[in-house]
Amino acid sequence: MRATVSVPVADMWKKPKRNSERVSQVRLGESLVVERIEDRFAWVRSEDGYHGWIERSSVKTSKRKYAGRGKVTVVEGLFEPISTDHQRLDMLMVAPMGSTLEVVGKKGNWTRVRLPDGRSGFMRLGELRPAHGPFPKRDIAHIVGVALRLVGTPYLWGGTTPWGLDCSGLAQLAYKMGGYQLLRDADLQFESNGRLVSESDMRRGDLLFFRGESDDRVSHVAICLDKDMVVHASGSKRVVMVESLPNVGAHLVGVKRVVPSE
Repeated sequence: MRATVSVPVADMWKKPKRNSERVSQVRLGESLVVERIEDRFAWVRSEDGYHGWIERSSVKTSKRKYAGRGKVTVVEGLFEPISTDHQRLDMLMVAPMGSTLEVVGKKGNWTRVRLPDGRSGFMRLGELRPAHGPFPKRDIAHIVGVALRLVGTPYLWGGTTPWGLDCSGLAQLAYKMGGYQLLRDADLQFESNGRLVSESDMRRGDLLFFRGESDDRVSHVAICLDKDMVVHASGSKRVVMVESLPNVGAHLVGVKRVVPSE
């Protein structure tokens, strides 16, 4: 069964129970595949292949893929208000960065969008993109720029939006806005995304993967700014921040390059 997230952000839980362990989040307009239903929850697969339980009230099911044809608009800013009226701000909801919305028209400096639940709203005029390719590939400067705009975002385990991010959520969101799909967790990103490069060859935008003091498993990811500095969502400091590499406080396991060398 096909479904679409109809709220600004929906939590994915480890168990079919609210406030169990948050494993990820999905944003407004993202597509899901519902694999089974249990009471008020649905076991879903997200666009990045991740699984978790989601409250059924936060999604809408449909026969056709939402924003799967015609034109769409993507939220490029940290947050974008959606209004019921194009002449005054009458707040319908706020969409976070990375939300993809179906375009049904324009009025002056506003884009009219149809939300997954069927309601209509207006956003400030943004770039209209084809539904089959809403996230065009950008250069590494764009990806790093997105990550730096997210500095100051609170740390949130399982978070994927500017309301709260974990380390792999930051990397995934920054790269998604640059047209590259990363897997959800740091260990999955290390195993499957990009190619390994030597530590001496690392450059701006590369992904740096770390393990803890007493664990061989990859558990943290940061984005390289230069040989000495990274931007990452720090679990210990509870915020997205720029920090020197030695202060990350974990053992570097490897460096991976996702964007091909120019």
